[in-house]
Amino acid sequence: MNIKILLKISFFFLISFWSANVSAQDVVKEQNIKWYIDYDLKTSACKDEKSAHPFCAEWKEYGLCEDEYDRAIMEVYCQRTCAFCSAVEPPKCLYSEYGCCWDWEKEALSPDGDGCPRCRDEFRTLCKRFRSQCEKQGKNGEYIRRKCGKTCGFCRKDMMVIDEATFNRHRTKLQ
Repeated sequence: MNIKILLKISFFFLISFWSANVSAQDVVKEQNIKWYIDYDLKTSACKDEKSAHPFCAEWKEYGLCEDEYDRAIMEVYCQRTCAFCSAVEPPKCLYSEYGCCWDWEKEALSPDGDGCPRCRDEFRTLCKRFRSQCEKQGKNGEYIRRKCGKTCGFCRKDMMVIDEATFNRHRTKLQ
């Protein structure tokens, strides 16, 4: 492996450790949380790790996406550049007459959200305490989004029902 690549990878790991502790307030500066519809409940949004993104294209040119030793690292940090992402599969309720409720599980019975559960936090104290996990990928983020709909910003009038067009529009932004 080239010394130049080795230095860049080392630099990248240092940066990724320093940037790992970004709070929700640093990421979400407005009421409109942009990730809300990425359907990260089963698969993560396809993107490169923020700190590695500037280097991913160059690493791909050097063949690190295909290299048997480096592929595992590239799957974590450069999944979009290396095309390691699987397609996001829409929930079944999306194809019902009125789309999904905010919980992505139940079918809405009208455009106004009839039949949908009340959007709320299941655990008020827990949700406030772990608000910073709302936009995180992985099991913690998934759990908080499912249990803390109100805290994570799902309880807006225009988001009560999610139809196929809305799903596809937001899914495109993530790929």
